[in-house]
Amino acid sequence: MEKQTGRRWAAVLICAALALVWAVQSSALDLSLQWDAPARLPAALAQQGDWRVSQDVWLDPGRYTVEWEGENGPEAFVLAPDALSADNREGVRLNEDGGPSFTVSGQRVRVQVWVDGQAPSARLTSGLFCERDGLLAVAALTAAAVLLLARGPRTGAQKAVLAVLVCCALASSLPVLTPGLPYGPDLHFHLTRIQGIADGLASGQFPVRIQPTAVSGKGYATSLLYPDLFLYPAALLRFAGVSLEGAYRFTILALNGLTAVIAWRAGRRMLGGSFAALLFCVLYTLSPYRICNLYVRAALGEALAMAFLPAVVLGFWLVLFRQPGGWPVLALAMTGVIQSHLISTIFCVAFGGLFCLLNLRRTLQKERLFALVKAAALALALNLWYILPWMRFSREDFNIFHLQFDVWDYALYPAQLFMTFGSVSGDAVRLGTLEGEMLLAPGLALLAAGGAVLLALGCAWRDGAPLPAPARLGGWAAAFAGLSLWLCTNLFPWALAQRLPVLGAKLSVIQFPWRFLTTASLFLALCAGALAAWKLGGLRRQAKALVLTAAFCAVLLPSAGQMLQKAAELPSYSRNGRLITDNLYDGQYLYVGTSAGELAARARPVTGGADLRVSGLSQRGNRLEFDWSGAGGEAMELPLTWYPGYEAVDGDGVRLACERGENGILTVRPQGDAGHMTVRYRGLWYFRLGDLVSLAAFAGLAGWAVVRRTGLPRPLRRRSKLTV
Repeated sequence: MEKQTGRRWAAVLICAALALVWAVQSSALDLSLQWDAPARLPAALAQQGDWRVSQDVWLDPGRYTVEWEGENGPEAFVLAPDALSADNREGVRLNEDGGPSFTVSGQRVRVQVWVDGQAPSARLTSGLFCERDGLLAVAALTAAAVLLLARGPRTGAQKAVLAVLVCCALASSLPVLTPGLPYGPDLHFHLTRIQGIADGLASGQFPVRIQPTAVSGKGYATSLLYPDLFLYPAALLRFAGVSLEGAYRFTILALNGLTAVIAWRAGRRMLGGSFAALLFCVLYTLSPYRICNLYVRAALGEALAMAFLPAVVLGFWLVLFRQPGGWPVLALAMTGVIQSHLISTIFCVAFGGLFCLLNLRRTLQKERLFALVKAAALALALNLWYILPWMRFSREDFNIFHLQFDVWDYALYPAQLFMTFGSVSGDAVRLGTLEGEMLLAPGLALLAAGGAVLLALGCAWRDGAPLPAPARLGGWAAAFAGLSLWLCTNLFPWALAQRLPVLGAKLSVIQFPWRFLTTASLFLALCAGALAAWKLGGLRRQAKALVLTAAFCAVLLPSAGQMLQKAAELPSYSRNGRLITDNLYDGQYLYVGTSAGELAARARPVTGGADLRVSGLSQRGNRLEFDWSGAGGEAMELPLTWYPGYEAVDGDGVRLACERGENGILTVRPQGDAGHMTVRYRGLWYFRLGDLVSLAAFAGLAGWAVVRRTGLPRPLRRRSKLTV
């Protein structure tokens, strides 16, 4: 036995060494520069000439070199066009000595190479470990291998479960195992969110409220209205030197693994067996609509919420049909959804409320009702750090609160639910045509599972047979799946609903009725698990393996078609590609009347009176610090988007009023004729109160978990007399 273990460790070390060689080889930048005539000449290049400029290249901190074809190349000007110099000029030269090498420090910047005259072929290169994507992959795989050898599954059944979960995670991650990131309509928005969190942390914000990357570096209130807790690991990877593409890949891989694990664990608690739980896990993790969200739409927020939906169902099931002591599961699951996607949160509240109403007798039992209240209170406390800023900014006159959406025009035809293949364009198509429509369907495998449960329930009702717990669970799942599918289609009177007073205007929040495929996929997969627990529990091991394999292939067929077709397209973003930082969702988080295009195109320097002089300027994200003179009492316009919560302090510690200027720019009116000024985003005082409450709730929950885990003495509780 010891000899076999030694061989396993040797194999791990050999594989780690080979992977390390690959990681070192792939960690350097080697990019061919393409030349073009410039549209305009930056202020940093005042002299006239026959200039040529390279493509935009986004570079992380590190040392880089422009290598020319041949021995000697022309003198190159390496510029960071968006950066501000200490004397308040837009555009900073990175190679002040005129040599081919330069250094990027601080944070990710957009870089251009300028040459006066015809430019020969050139490449932009770096030293080793410019990007640490490969090292991250090696470290993660090595850690996983060591963990499996040290504390991995011991029995054959445990190994089989692990194999299925790994296969689900990898099969649903095919596009991120290919070069580049396939395009989705929301891809650049979420890439900007990741980079914005990293830059916000670098500027001293925690938690990040205003992401400084967007609007050409002027800042955008994404984090105040769009939850992004689960993007912090990707942002921290950016600090470790991992590329933006690598951080996004890691997020998708981790998300798929998390989805598989949560689905399996929730299914095992509800269905009472590994086989039924694995069937539920396979069908849900690989469901076509979840894959569509991940890659065709690149709807990362909705995909994150889908990871926690099985736990939400488990939480309600525990509170209403088992002992209500499982209310922390419901609170934590709802926290996961709240911190992922607000529309999915609305769905959870609506379906959970309906479930409680349909089980009103159980809901009104004292301990169950108290458990629901405790779950709601804990979820509120854990998320107060996000809810308070959201409530405050939801009162602002932002474009997002004036959206008028014809929800009824984006419903599905019932026949679409049976589609197996579709477009990968990611476009939302209105009623009247199916040309270019995405695969907006639960998949035939999931529909078959729902139909099989209904057939089995019908046969049991005909025969008068008693229904075991899995059958009742399957009946509830089939009912809610049917409701979700009805809400997806134009069979539901969406047009009439939108004409209702008050409620009709709120329906625009949903935008697309086919979003209910989220809950439809969940409940149809649960139908399959319930049917397996009810009817297939007595199968032999080989038969169960065949059923799982058939389910895996059946659900993977339409999903793999989407993934591989998407991966075959030209990626919109690769390791050396351009990050589009002004994908603002039509300026939804800007004030009504603000022109997003003009705001983004506005020059970066600090401006004010004709005699204004600015020196010693430094900028870290949305934190500005500089000396000024000659303002003449006029307001200064800073290169920042105005939102409530900005703080400006002069050299004497006096706070200056921050106001909204023309087209949403931040303005500050200084005092005196000269001084020093520091501007940063701090938020409002009760934001910090919410932070403290959430931190205390998390600490209390962690302490409670430790007590349960370690078996320390706990106060005696009165035995419950509830009936199950």
